[in-house]
This record gives sequence, C-alpha cells and structure tokens, in this order.
Amino acid sequence: MVGDPNRDWIGRPQSPDDYANGTRLFAYRALRKKLTCKELKGAIEDTKGAAALLQSPHHERARQLTTTVAHELKSEHDRRCKPKV
Repeated sequence: MVGDPNRDWIGRPQSPDDYANGTRLFAYRALRKKLTCKELKGAIEDTKGAAALLQSPHHERARQLTTTVAHELKSEHDRRCKPKV
C-alpha cells in the first residue's frame, strides 16, 4: 500500500476484520507526511468509518489504533491544510 503511487485505496471502505489487521492504518501512518490535503481528508473519513465498524470487544485494540491514527492524520491536516486567510 505504501508503495502504490496511485493511492486509490485511500478512503475505500473495508470490512471490520480487514481494518482490524492494521495494514491500512500503518500505511496511513507511514504516508501521513506525504499525503495531499485531499488524501488526508479521505484518510480521516476512512478512519472515522473504521472506528464506527470496530465495535466488538474482539476489535478493541484495532479501535484504539484507529483512534490514534485518526488523531495523527487530523493533526497533520490541520498543520498543512488550513485555508489561507
């Protein structure tokens, strides 16, 4: 995922078990500083959707990781993508 120059996987919904394996979340982390503002926005929305899907006790650790990654992505977005006034 990290090596995919198209990054068309960003924001594409997955199943709870696919989110829970963490691959996409770690890819978001690895690419955070390289993502465009549009990609960051899609990644943030994706992680919000993932957190909503990961509600079973079985997915607790994945939900925690999702929340952490979402916060990191939002911080990066806020830092780089603020509208110029």
